[in-house]
Amino acid sequence: MSQEKPKPERRANGTFKEGVSGNPKGRPKKDRRIPHPENIRDMQYDIAEYEMTVTMNGKRHKVNLMQANLLTLAIAGAAGDKAAARSYLAYIQYCTDQELREMQRLAKRLDGHEPAYKQEHDPVRRARLKEAWHRAVAEATGERERTTRGLGKKKPPRWPER
Repeated sequence: MSQEKPKPERRANGTFKEGVSGNPKGRPKKDRRIPHPENIRDMQYDIAEYEMTVTMNGKRHKVNLMQANLLTLAIAGAAGDKAAARSYLAYIQYCTDQELREMQRLAKRLDGHEPAYKQEHDPVRRARLKEAWHRAVAEATGERERTTRGLGKKKPPRWPER
């Protein structure tokens, strides 16, 4: 049997005697540690990837929160909200600059290197290496395939009426 501490005695009216607490350990202290930057980044990705359903032009679309926020900024900016337009364009510029830096880094890494597939004799391995080389060159030159599926319409999307 485990030894349990006896509960503090109460008066007849249900209150505790003076100097005796009904919660002897007290409230637990709040965790005041600052989360590690990697944890914060991972939390941000988790939040940004959270999916929700929006209705545009009478059709339901599944979008993540990042897409929903960008869509909201873009639509508000197009409707005349200058701050939203500025925020949207600043984010697009930031992403473009980041992609250009990555392209330059990749191009610098590939510069002067002979593709490995040229020395490979096994046709299956050679084909895989050639495909990987062409993907890397496409990334470095900005001619890569699009990774998003889009919102399904050619027309600009309209935000649903509330």
